Amino acid sequence: MRIPERLKSLGRLVLPLDHPVEGILGTVITAELMAAYSEAPVHLGAVVLGIIVAVLVYWLTHVYADEVGRGPVKGRAFAKRRLMSTLRRQWALVSASFPPLIVLLVAFGLGAGPSMALLIADCAAVLLLVGWGVVTARRRGIRGPALVRTGLVAGVLGLVVVVLRAVVH
Repeated sequence: MRIPERLKSLGRLVLPLDHPVEGILGTVITAELMAAYSEAPVHLGAVVLGIIVAVLVYWLTHVYADEVGRGPVKGRAFAKRRLMSTLRRQWALVSASFPPLIVLLVAFGLGAGPSMALLIADCAAVLLLVGWGVVTARRRGIRGPALVRTGLVAGVLGLVVVVLRAVVH
């Protein structure tokens, strides 16, 4: 595989643009968990581990709900081929948590304290949500000012998490 193809594959793993709905869910879940973990004392290792475990549980819950929710109309639930397809599609929920976690670790590595690193990562999640909104809207054929509004609405969802964090803590 050539280098550009590998970079594109890595990009899809970290930012699953093929499944923006799951990406939005994974990003919001990650931002909410970072906000919940932001109360002092903050132990970064525990935060990262807690987020990874929680996101994996959400992923498996979504896979289970998707499989059960489809019912017998679209084939037998938990059939190997169908289950693997659902696991792959819903994996975007997990991989959408990677960019905010990477930002968290980079911010901490560059000298930000744990609380500040969490705030920076939450802000990155808000920007990522704007991106998800734009990607989703473009796929639906939305253009112009409506495209911008759609992206901003997704960003506002993330801002609500950041504001709640500030109010609660």
